[in-house]
Amino acid sequence: MTTTGDHPDSALEVEIRAHAEAERWADAATVAILGYGPELLGFLRAAAPSNAEAEEAFAELSERLWRKLPEFAWRSSFRTWAYVIARRLLVDRQRQLQARARREVPWSDVPAPQIAAAIRSTLDSTPWRHDERVAMVRALLDEEERALLVLRVERRMRWPEIVRILADVGDDTERIDREAARLRKQFARIKDRLRRGVADREPGS
Repeated sequence: MTTTGDHPDSALEVEIRAHAEAERWADAATVAILGYGPELLGFLRAAAPSNAEAEEAFAELSERLWRKLPEFAWRSSFRTWAYVIARRLLVDRQRQLQARARREVPWSDVPAPQIAAAIRSTLDSTPWRHDERVAMVRALLDEEERALLVLRVERRMRWPEIVRILADVGDDTERIDREAARLRKQFARIKDRLRRGVADREPGS
């Protein structure tokens, strides 16, 4: 069963799955990337070390979603699954950043580059590009902490969803509960560090 309740826009989840079940993979992927692309790009821009790195990651994410959609088993919402892939992609890119030579992403047979470019253009005027708070968060927090902050504050995700995205726990409810408790404590520490960081930057501090 699809957990469409993971996201308020359950109609989008239903539409993606209807295309997928009919094996209309191109339609399913197009609807999914157009529907969830803006928030996924916003997440990458907040969690990645730079906007340039985030936009490269988004291009690769769009391709991965397109290629892997036939393998998706619908044990969660598509939205949660997409965030899992985005998170893993960030981790992979961080590990490979120094060793990996830049390469062109091979997408000659899919229209995902055009979709990704259109989504990027819709966010160019949003606060993520110019907001000084993003730079402060990047300076104070590591990649996992930034991801946690965005998922909880910006995306308002529930703790079980966040656990599935940030930790490889499967469907073990006890592990999910333990990891959720750990992340809640980490989240409290993050908020405290950010409050101190803001205070340190205030005039006269």
